[in-house]
This record gives sequence, structure tokens and C-alpha cells, in this order.
Amino acid sequence: MFKLPAKTVGEIGQACATTGHTIVRFSTDAEGMAATAMPPHCRHLEKEAAFICKKCQLAFPTEAAVNGHQRAVCFAGLAFEQRGHVRLVQLGFECRACHERVATAAQLVQHCASQQHEANTAQPELTHEMEDVVNQITALAAQASSAASPKPAPAPMEAGPVSG
Repeated sequence: MFKLPAKTVGEIGQACATTGHTIVRFSTDAEGMAATAMPPHCRHLEKEAAFICKKCQLAFPTEAAVNGHQRAVCFAGLAFEQRGHVRLVQLGFECRACHERVATAAQLVQHCASQQHEANTAQPELTHEMEDVVNQITALAAQASSAASPKPAPAPMEAGPVSG
């Protein structure tokens, strides 16, 4: 069970007053998420947290469960279009290098400082052999470029007065 921010509880109440299906996104760390500079190897993540029946406001773990509940209890006999639920989505982060998922900006910062993360994102140093290969490829590319460039056309000869 997770604790929802008061703002999210209010948004759910407003969403339940409307018809149809609604999405409410929330974060357990709204201020931290906005203030955190996203490292290039990380991304924002959305995770379905629950599905809430708009009539009785009970939460279910899956959309199928809330639909079954509504068919049998709250909206028995009504068409799907006449029912509605709130899809509750929790915002978080994912580190693409480590495939680690976290809920808060503080957890992301902590993960990025971990040894596991540093090992996954460290760039290997070039060995002398690798450096030689890179230099050889660069030299070959330069040769190919100069050989492929067209040679300038000879300048046209100017015709002068013909003496006879």
C-alpha cells in the first residue's frame, strides 16, 4: 500500500465526478522530480499504480479487475461506455544503463552515485592497440577522401590575336 499526496487524492475525487475513463498521474516526489536535472542515460517512467471505480472509489490492481467489478456491482447492466474508472499512474525514473527503476529524485541521485551505476556507465580507456587501430582507420579515411576528391579541371586557354 502506498500513501498518496493530498493533491492526488483531490484529483481522484474530481476525476470520479466526471464520466468516462480518466488518467491521474502522481509522484511521491513532485518537487524533486521537477528540480532534478535528468542525467542523459535516465528517463522518466510511468507505472500503473491502480484502477479506481468512479462510483464506489475502490481501487483495483488491474483494469480487468475494475471492469469485472463494475460489470457485477456498480454498473451492472450498463454498457462499457456508460461506466468509467480512473487510471492512477505513478511517475518515476529509470536508469537505462542499469535498468534500475526508482520512484523519487533522491533515489535516482543515490543510484547514480552507486558503484554499480558507475561501473555500468564508465567508459573504458583505449589500449595502445586500440589507439593504433583508430589512428590507422583515420589515416585510411583521409587517404580515401583525398583520392576520391575530383582534380581541378585545367584552366581554359585564352585565344590571343593570330599573327600571320
